Amino acid sequence: MLEIKKEPRAREIEVMRGLIKDRGSYLYYLVQAAKKKGADWEGIARCGMSAFGCMKFRAKFSQIQGLDDFLEAYLSEETKQIFDSYLIERDEDHAVIRAGYCPLMHAWVECGGDDAQVAKLCDIAMDADRAQVNSIPALSFSLRKSLAEGDDQCEFLVELCRKKEETT
Repeated sequence: MLEIKKEPRAREIEVMRGLIKDRGSYLYYLVQAAKKKGADWEGIARCGMSAFGCMKFRAKFSQIQGLDDFLEAYLSEETKQIFDSYLIERDEDHAVIRAGYCPLMHAWVECGGDDAQVAKLCDIAMDADRAQVNSIPALSFSLRKSLAEGDDQCEFLVELCRKKEETT
């Protein structure tokens, strides 16, 4: 069973963690209901999470031009505390972010999800992050490590896209 590690935070941060956990529980129970109905639950969930990520891009990241703008918007003080996240590596072309706690994963474990279910839900939920960041023309996003896969932390790589030189 996956282990939940959580550093206690100020009341406001714990409230925000709770709200995110609620969102995780919604996803868990919607997926369970879709499975029972015989629906293409994974396709539906991935489509919904990608649409959610695109909406988040339009709401918060549409003016982002590069890596510096992105990091400023993505790694707010609240986000750092909610997810126990921090920047571990940065140069002009890329940034690596680690996160040591995930309220979504915490919710899925509490709802009774086994390791395989939690890992699948995590990958589906990451479609929102992928869509959000990959909507920024200058950037690409990938997940290198995942708490839900048993890693000690999540690790995200955000890279500056290089335009391919045209050959003539």
